[in-house]
Amino acid sequence: MSDVHIGHQPLEQITKEFFDEESGFFAKLQEVVEYCAENDIIFGGVFITGDLFDHQLSLNSGFAKFAMDLIHALCRIVIVEHGGTIIVLKGTRSHDLEQIMIFEPFETEFEDKFFIANTLSEVNVLGYDILLI
Repeated sequence: MSDVHIGHQPLEQITKEFFDEESGFFAKLQEVVEYCAENDIIFGGVFITGDLFDHQLSLNSGFAKFAMDLIHALCRIVIVEHGGTIIVLKGTRSHDLEQIMIFEPFETEFEDKFFIANTLSEVNVLGYDILLI
């Protein structure tokens, strides 16, 4: 996924788009995971390919809490429940800035399953070397 732009739209709207039990992102993610299982496909995980944030946020904002809730839910579902990988790529400087680094503790907690890419780097996922640009 890309261009989430947390902070751009109302908090209620982005919360519904991700967490709505019938049509939100996580409901769709569950459908993908189930499809993979039913069709003997290995579920690799989720890549956030830039612009997770829309602008610099205050940690006091509801948007900052939403961002942490989003990544925490992704870790639980993708890594803990389904053994997948999460990669977060730094997006546009004016959007993401260094804010994705608040998720750095997940790199330690989920070593080799959670990656943050601020610069050109390479990771190995399921035996595949992936170049992160």
